Amino acid sequence: MIDINFFEKEKKNIAPYLLIMVFLLGIIIVSLISYLFLNQIIQQKEANLAKIESQSELVDDYQSVQLLQNQVNELESQISQIEEGKYPTTYLYNYIQNTLLPNTKMIEYQFLLQEELYIRVHVTDLDQIAEIQRLFVDTAFFEQVDLNVIRLIDTDQKIYESELTISVARDQLNEVTRNAN
Repeated sequence: MIDINFFEKEKKNIAPYLLIMVFLLGIIIVSLISYLFLNQIIQQKEANLAKIESQSELVDDYQSVQLLQNQVNELESQISQIEEGKYPTTYLYNYIQNTLLPNTKMIEYQFLLQEELYIRVHVTDLDQIAEIQRLFVDTAFFEQVDLNVIRLIDTDQKIYESELTISVARDQLNEVTRNAN
């Protein structure tokens, strides 16, 4: 038998249901991906914080080493400034002692702040005084040698006392002592 349907059956429109289902599925996928990324970022943050915590001691040690190195550099700089600023008085004293002639004796040695030396010597002959003065004049780091006083202090042994003031060329003296070392 043949059924004839006089009422037309309407087709159900499933497009809105499909659209809603795709939309909900998209929201679920986006939420799931966001959740996974958020978990990964949280884990990475915790790992980075753990690294920072473990390396903080190294950073502190490095900073303390840097601070000590800076202090050492500053002290070395100060030492070199002091070395450049000081007079090599020991070298100067030994040089004068070695330059003096036999039978001469240095009685007094003073290093004056005006870059001058004051020495007092005893000699047995007046020619020795002239020879000492000539030796000092020929020295590169002595700028001027002044003979202040000559006096006879012992008439029996003919001992003369002489006082000399010597101007020192600081730069030349420093150069000579650097070359001597």
